[in-house]
Amino acid sequence: MTDNRIQNTPSVTHLDGDSLTPLRPGVQEAISNSLSSLANPDARYASARYYAQCLESCREEVAKMIGADTSEIFFTSNASESNTWAIMCADLGTSLSFEGLVGGQTNHISAINAMSSRAKRDHIPFQELRPKIYESITSLSLNKLERTLSSFVWADPEVGVITPVERIGKEVKAGGGVFHVDFVTAQRTQRIKVKDFPIDMMTISSNAMGGPPGISALYVRKGIRIKPLIFGGSQEGGRRGGMIPVFLAEGWKKAIQHWNEHVDQERRRIETLTNDLLQWVKDTIPDVVIPASDEPRLPGILNMLVPGIDGQAAVSKLDLKGIQTGTGSSCSSQSLKVSHVLRALGVSSLLGQGSVVVSLSWNSTPSDMKLFQEAFPAVLEELMALSPKGLQRFRRA
Repeated sequence: MTDNRIQNTPSVTHLDGDSLTPLRPGVQEAISNSLSSLANPDARYASARYYAQCLESCREEVAKMIGADTSEIFFTSNASESNTWAIMCADLGTSLSFEGLVGGQTNHISAINAMSSRAKRDHIPFQELRPKIYESITSLSLNKLERTLSSFVWADPEVGVITPVERIGKEVKAGGGVFHVDFVTAQRTQRIKVKDFPIDMMTISSNAMGGPPGISALYVRKGIRIKPLIFGGSQEGGRRGGMIPVFLAEGWKKAIQHWNEHVDQERRRIETLTNDLLQWVKDTIPDVVIPASDEPRLPGILNMLVPGIDGQAAVSKLDLKGIQTGTGSSCSSQSLKVSHVLRALGVSSLLGQGSVVVSLSWNSTPSDMKLFQEAFPAVLEELMALSPKGLQRFRRA
């Protein structure tokens, strides 16, 4: 994990917002103030009641942010836990069971692994759908898509392709299924009223929007059955055991308040920065491939596939110049394998090795883009110099 003390110094340009989003103003102070005295929010003494009120205040902010009721918000430690909990523990009741599992190949790896595990545990089929998801699920619905547990990412963090959540959810719900959505990447710039969508459960994250890592939540619509994943006492209505860190909740609450005031302006700026960077890349780097360029995508994510280079090497060289970027999804950053998202999009192993991902944060600026544009050509020249043919294909802007 990137150290905030490093990423927020003037000498570092952070363009790996998917991996870690910088803290919003006031978040660190809110955490520090809450840490000045600690109490278990589930205890009975006065200071504990105060911390219980702080926790409920954060729950109210999370619920308001997505248009839910406070009773539908359950805190977790991270988004992977929320995904796993939703998939492994959703339940139809004593007399019914799920007949199958359906998910997207571009889902976060935590959701894919949880789906695979539940399929083995419950001895039911698991169907992974390729990125043309709606066409696939419509075909499945014609073949009696009933009582499925389905999980899809609203937009993947590596390319930003947007899933037609509303249309898919209607198909799933028409068959009596339960529909889970991973909203983490999208929540950085997108407002949502969850009641307007056929969503039963939804994963949301603090850090994705500039709050502290270490706390997330799962929205569970009223009437949806879900068993505990983590057993404990009465925390979270008996559904999720373990003490919730109130100091992190205080930080998340502050981040939500800042997000709510600024997200519309931030989204417009990020859209402009993304479009300008995309045009610069096309003008500067011959043969660059932008995966899923013809699909609806979120602003703020640009995955550049540069033939003839190693994406890991490019990220390392950019880091030496004080610019932090990614290659592949953040959870596969230590692997030299092509990510499962790129494979699902039909990217070859050879081309996928040249992946460099720029993901913007709420505080990304034109100056950040300028620094990247000044540094990246030199990095490409260094890497392509290893291949004479590659060097001939590249020109400096």
